[in-house]
Amino acid sequence: MMNIVWLRKDLRLTDNLLFAMASKRGETLPLYIIEPSVWGSGPLSARHCSFLIESLDDLSLKLEEIGGRMFVAIGEAEEVFQLLLDTYGSYTVWLYNDSKLHHLFEWFKEKQIDIKIPISVPGELYKATSKKGWISIIGTLTEHAPPEKLYLPQEIPDWLLESTARFRSFPIKGEPLRFGQSGGETNAFETLNSFIDERIRKYSEGKSNPLKASLYSSGLSAYLSWGNVSLKTVVLRTLEALPAATESEVKEYQFFLDKLYKRFLLVEKETSVVQFEDTLLKERRKLDQATLNKIFDGKAGIPIIDASMLCLMKSGWLPEGLRRLLVSFLCNTLLLEPQIVKEKLAGLMLDYEPAIYDSLFQDCLALPGKVKAKILDPVREGKKIDPEGQFIARYVPQLGNLPTRYIHEPWQYPGFYTIGYNVPIVDCNKASRKMKSLIFEIEKAAGVVKPNKMVNDSEQLTLDI
Repeated sequence: MMNIVWLRKDLRLTDNLLFAMASKRGETLPLYIIEPSVWGSGPLSARHCSFLIESLDDLSLKLEEIGGRMFVAIGEAEEVFQLLLDTYGSYTVWLYNDSKLHHLFEWFKEKQIDIKIPISVPGELYKATSKKGWISIIGTLTEHAPPEKLYLPQEIPDWLLESTARFRSFPIKGEPLRFGQSGGETNAFETLNSFIDERIRKYSEGKSNPLKASLYSSGLSAYLSWGNVSLKTVVLRTLEALPAATESEVKEYQFFLDKLYKRFLLVEKETSVVQFEDTLLKERRKLDQATLNKIFDGKAGIPIIDASMLCLMKSGWLPEGLRRLLVSFLCNTLLLEPQIVKEKLAGLMLDYEPAIYDSLFQDCLALPGKVKAKILDPVREGKKIDPEGQFIARYVPQLGNLPTRYIHEPWQYPGFYTIGYNVPIVDCNKASRKMKSLIFEIEKAAGVVKPNKMVNDSEQLTLDI
């Protein structure tokens, strides 16, 4: 029986049970499907496409070392698998479980196509009720070794692509990143090793400084999102380093493990996120495209917001504090529709992961009746996050020569109109007061009484790695 390893993410050879198991059953065809319905709509953009291509090219090189190759098909999944059925008559599809594929599972059943969905970690891991229990279980696990040999089918249909060259011209919105991370398992492990061996010593320091964040963060979030490295591998490598760590280093490792555990809860365990109805939908602003473009091009006239947007456009990544500030400003201060904002930001974030973004937006939205409905003032928050204005000066250079007391509020500078910076698109103080008043009136009319309980930051599940 011929085997098809269908990779949707998990673009790696190390610790990939699909390859480990399928290769033992006979001829194996590694397959990635470029689905126009996925790439033609929704948040995925050209920067994600470039990262994917780099990941596929890297994986193909690794597969060639053991006799295999990576194959790419362009088309909807059902169409591709029907063509494969016409070619091979019968086969087994190996893939990881995905709740979004239930309709396709029915199609497989109808066509009598055998599917195998291996479980790469024991079920006990998903039953762990604490980080300590979760870590103790992972510590007993081992990585799934890559197969020593892969045997390709003797017949390969002409329409299957052995190269990603054709995909490079596939029409996808947005522009590729010039300065972002490169995809692939090789790059993922280089990043992991440099972090565990060196950069982790200043991990928490980077979390409190937006300029240092890019240097001392793990840099693994995109690799985890696209499966260039498994979460289990990252945890195991971290645990291996703990015994030789100093007391201060242990704190950094534990802080990192906290983040990994929260990611597991959201992404792999699929912990449900409380969904709040957008009761402000009728109040949301309908901005024209030109104004929207101005905001998302980093020309809103609010320094920390513009610097964050420009950093995101340039690198494809932002530390968590700035992600939260952007969402609050766009959805709470400007009252833009959350779905529009989500798609715009997700298209820029190289590490886009739906579960994490759902959690981020649900946590940051200020809505009537919500226990935590905090509307962040971007100027005040900017002064906390970037007190000296170094991050702002890096990404908004026309503000770099201003005295520090003006860099967060350049409109207060006597020569403001000579520096070539945009007038603020909104008065944040007035907008925040209006928003708070709006929420209060809606709650008052509905007789809502909020409990005196605030959600602690430690309870938040949104994160960056």
